Amino acid sequence: MYYLLKIRDRSNYGGILLVIYTSYIEVFDAAKNFRDLSYEHWISSELFTFDWWFLLIISIIPWVIWWKLFDKNRKTTIIMFGLFIALFSVTFEYIGEHIALWWGYKTRLFPVLTFIVPFDLTFLPVVFMLVYQFFNNWRSFLKGMLMLSFGGAFIFEPLLHWMDIYILYTWKYIYSMPIYFFMGLFFKWLVEKIN
Repeated sequence: MYYLLKIRDRSNYGGILLVIYTSYIEVFDAAKNFRDLSYEHWISSELFTFDWWFLLIISIIPWVIWWKLFDKNRKTTIIMFGLFIALFSVTFEYIGEHIALWWGYKTRLFPVLTFIVPFDLTFLPVVFMLVYQFFNNWRSFLKGMLMLSFGGAFIFEPLLHWMDIYILYTWKYIYSMPIYFFMGLFFKWLVEKIN
């Protein structure tokens, strides 16, 4: 709905300002339409495709590997580190995909979750936790984070893009490397401060 308002200011300048108001019902209807279209697309174009199976496999296999390699003596700090990584990843994912519109995904594992579950809640936390576990001191952790950051930004992300799962709008791979790197450093520091 559009409303035309007459505006007067103290300097006696008169003007007309066009103010656009969208009602809640219009926003709700648009969200409902988006949900329905998204679900129809998921059923017809995403579910049970090769990409969908790939996402399912990378949602399960990393946790199996992690469980076999997991140092149960350090479970509290390792799990806390992984939870921080997952929380940050999901938050940043939401901002990047829905607010800033830097990237998107053509294939999702679940229709109701718009972020990419296998990456944010599986791959990143598991790989970060393994680096945290095996690279104990800061010097080796820095080297491990450099390798992880490089691999995530220049191997895994391009692979998802090549598979047509991950779509870049304005984001560049190079932007991801410092985010992965400093995310790991910050959360290692935070976990050590908490403990």
